[in-house]
Amino acid sequence: MKTFKQFQEGIGKYVVGGALLATPYLLKKFAKPKVDKQIKKSRDESPIGANKRMRDIENAAGAPGFFDK
Repeated sequence: MKTFKQFQEGIGKYVVGGALLATPYLLKKFAKPKVDKQIKKSRDESPIGANKRMRDIENAAGAPGFFDK
């Protein structure tokens, strides 16, 4: 049977391993919504954003609202 000191020395590896395995899940849960919101904002408001180009194409073709869903 291991002593308490041996147990404490070995537990660190498991804690670090668990943290490494949990990192992708936590990033997806907390960081992804913020990043998605920022990307959507950039698409809509940026002067070179994708939605800006679509509006320019619509207005040039004389069909505003053509790409609206």
